[in-house]
Amino acid sequence: MVLSRDQHDRMANAIRALAMDAVEQALAARDRDRLAELVPDRWVDDCAASGPATVVREQFDAWADLGVLPIAVMSSTRGGQLVAIRELFAAFSSG
Repeated sequence: MVLSRDQHDRMANAIRALAMDAVEQALAARDRDRLAELVPDRWVDDCAASGPATVVREQFDAWADLGVLPIAVMSSTRGGQLVAIRELFAAFSSG
């Protein structure tokens, strides 16, 4: 069966809506394990830059190549927001 572009788009939107309903239910239930199952790594990778400095720089560069200017909302596993800001600046100053 071959779908028309319209049929494809409507089906894709319906599937995304079902997935989003499941995410919202898991959020409401504070079910972190279920959220981890529902939210694909690819989506997280497209929306967030995390990891070693080289990976963060690569993600920012990839976004810039697409014309996307990121909004940095920083957090660090080693401390609060000030630590994260220092880490971000260090990541870009270490080239």
